[in-house]
This record gives sequence, structure tokens and C-alpha cells, in this order.
Amino acid sequence: MKNRVTLRQAAPEEAEEITALMLRSKAHWGYSKEFMEHCLATLFIERRVIETDTVIVAVSDADSRLLGVQHVICSPPDASLDKLFVDDTAIGMGVGAALYADAVIRAKAQACTRMTIVSDPHAVPFYQSRGAVLIGEVASDSIPGRMLPLLEHVF
Repeated sequence: MKNRVTLRQAAPEEAEEITALMLRSKAHWGYSKEFMEHCLATLFIERRVIETDTVIVAVSDADSRLLGVQHVICSPPDASLDKLFVDDTAIGMGVGAALYADAVIRAKAQACTRMTIVSDPHAVPFYQSRGAVLIGEVASDSIPGRMLPLLEHVF
């Protein structure tokens, strides 16, 4: 990893900052303003989710800035990677790899044997390089008629 990061549980008061990070991360891929507006309903995290579930953030050791977020939902034997976003300024620095590895460890620790991932098309190679396999497509929650890649990582 190029810059040192610490992974920790998100704090409820970070919900707005995490939401802004997810929007910047998605916008990194050059999506139009209209497209991004359609994504607003799904690219957010509520305080109550952070209060009641394990939501992990990656924080820069150098300046304590949030660099990424990950949320895995486990219902053994299955897990779902609900969120994995890296700040646009930290893409390619190993933050996503650290968050993904942590998601796998957390899922395994909760007796899950597989994790599904609904991915942005641009992120498919990232997940595949970490052992996930493309298994199909699912409809987007944000954009009617848009299909998104569905991957699976078996542990």
C-alpha cells in the first residue's frame, strides 16, 4: 500500500462524509451529472446503519482523512458486499484491496462461505483480481433498464 491506512468502525457522525465519498468515487468514472443524480437514492449511508451494523472505513494515517468505506452483510452461509467505495483521490493506492480483504475476513468469521457483489462495470476487474467470478447481471436500483455485473467470491 502506497500510503498507510487504518481500518476501523465508522462513526455515526461520519454518515454525511461517507456519502460524499461514495458519490466522489462513483463520479470518478466520468458519469454524467444526470446519471449521478439518479444514483443519489442508493449512494448514501444512514446513521442508523452505522449505529447497528459493522461499517468499516479506511482512514489515512497521515492526515486522518476518510479514504474508503466497506459494508458487508452476512446471513450465513451467504454474504453480500453492500458497499465498497474508495475516495477518488485514493483510487489505485491499495485502499480498496485492504477494504475488500477485510470484507472477506469478516464474512468468513461470521460463517459465510460465499459473498455476492453487485458491481459497477468499471470495478469488475478489481473484484476478479481478488478471486471473484462474474456469474451474471442484475437490474440497477438507480437507473431503470441498466444492468449491473453480479460477481461471486466463494471462500
